[in-house]
Amino acid sequence: MCGAVDLSYNLIEWIERHAFQGMTQLRNLILSNNKLKEFEVIHAPVGSMFNLRISLEKNQLEYPPYRKSNYEPPQLFETIAGRNPFICDCTVKTLIDRLKEEADIPTPATGPLTTTYSKLSQIFIDAWSYKCDSPKALIYRQLTKLNMSSECPIVKNCPFDCVCTKYLSTAITLVDCSSRALTQLPQHMPYNSIAIDLSNNSLASLDVRNYLIRTTGLNVSHNQISALDPGIVPLLVNVNYLDLRNNQLSNLPSSFEDTLFDNLTSIFLSGNVWKCSCENVWMSQWLNENNYSVYDGSLLQCLNDANETFTFHELNPDILQCSSKTTSLAILAITLGIVAIIVLAISLVVYKFRYETRVLFYTRFKVRFISEDVANKQFDAFISYSEQDREFVKTVVNKLENELPLKYKICIHDRDFTVGTPIAENISSAINKSSVVIFVVSNHFSESDWCSFEFQTSYQTMLVHKSPKLVIIKVDDLDEDKLDNDLRAYFRTKSFIDKNEGIFWDKLIYSLPPH
Repeated sequence: MCGAVDLSYNLIEWIERHAFQGMTQLRNLILSNNKLKEFEVIHAPVGSMFNLRISLEKNQLEYPPYRKSNYEPPQLFETIAGRNPFICDCTVKTLIDRLKEEADIPTPATGPLTTTYSKLSQIFIDAWSYKCDSPKALIYRQLTKLNMSSECPIVKNCPFDCVCTKYLSTAITLVDCSSRALTQLPQHMPYNSIAIDLSNNSLASLDVRNYLIRTTGLNVSHNQISALDPGIVPLLVNVNYLDLRNNQLSNLPSSFEDTLFDNLTSIFLSGNVWKCSCENVWMSQWLNENNYSVYDGSLLQCLNDANETFTFHELNPDILQCSSKTTSLAILAITLGIVAIIVLAISLVVYKFRYETRVLFYTRFKVRFISEDVANKQFDAFISYSEQDREFVKTVVNKLENELPLKYKICIHDRDFTVGTPIAENISSAINKSSVVIFVVSNHFSESDWCSFEFQTSYQTMLVHKSPKLVIIKVDDLDEDKLDNDLRAYFRTKSFIDKNEGIFWDKLIYSLPPH
């Protein structure tokens, strides 16, 4: 028979469900001086045949034990839980109320081993020692002496340095964040309905927060708010009190005009720098329609561009000459729209023919939009070709080496390969010594094993070393089925030069390294 289990002075942070199941002979469970944050009925040895004492003092319990079972543990329990950092918020109200309902606190009966305790004071035998660790206003206060009959604190999700109080008659939580030097709305708020006081801070804007849909009152007076995010307007449909006084607002989002604030009974707007502008004309009619809820509507004034002051009741489109401005804006909008369409059309054409555009700019104005870092090599280009295309290649070589202002140095196999050196070695050497490798691709090219070898060698070298640059000249209609897989893929994904197009020479010169 196990009468006691002593697990005190450890670092236990949590207990598995039913960890002590089956210990029906247990009389004393000692868990003091650990790091437990909660202790519930599921953690206890339920079913004990004897009165069971559970020691939980000096842990990290946030709330007294058995919170999740509404503080209704089995009646055979005696629980010691003093000297824990308890949160004294609305969660403990049930325990406080039930303990106070027990006018007397008798000593537990000493009778048969199966004596049951009918009062919480006989279960929480040291409840008188429970002290509050938070909120700040209640620190060190005795939990059982707190008065939560009409209101109780909220700690979880209450913004830092703010005070959150739930009023039981309305079930609304007042969040007091006034005079806290805040520069933006808090990210989180307590759950359920809230009323927020953010007055006397340094807020510059009123931004979207999900909790605004649960807000019944919002006081942001005496801040520096110059703009309201239009997205907050539909979130304020449950607000009945809105105070925007003494900020830097020059206008309200026009969505205010179209939003039905069925619950809004009190709104304050004075003390702002309202602007007399065409975009604010709607406010004049809106204020007239809502004069019963805008308490200071008669005090609202605005300034025009000439620093003249008007009340919103005086504001109308004629005074501000909104019609002529609207016409001018319409003309400007149409003009800008036409210009935008033209620019877009030109941009699309340039984008579609971007390669040709770069070619022409280079050959006509010597301007390259994309700089190329080309290593200084012996040859500007090595030309790979089939013997059947020799005459075309002669024309290309003569043009590049002799007829242009910039003389290019070209490598071709029948002139520049080293006699007596294996062909494969000559090919590899020519590729490595050239900045660009030009392939004159025809149906004859695809039938030549050496041409295929030259392409494969160049292609693999380019993949590994990012050079040389590969240039494809298409000299006739190709049967792509005869091309090897890599060359066919290159044709489909890369630009190539067609021998028969009008700017063939421009494209070829552009593809060579700049001099």
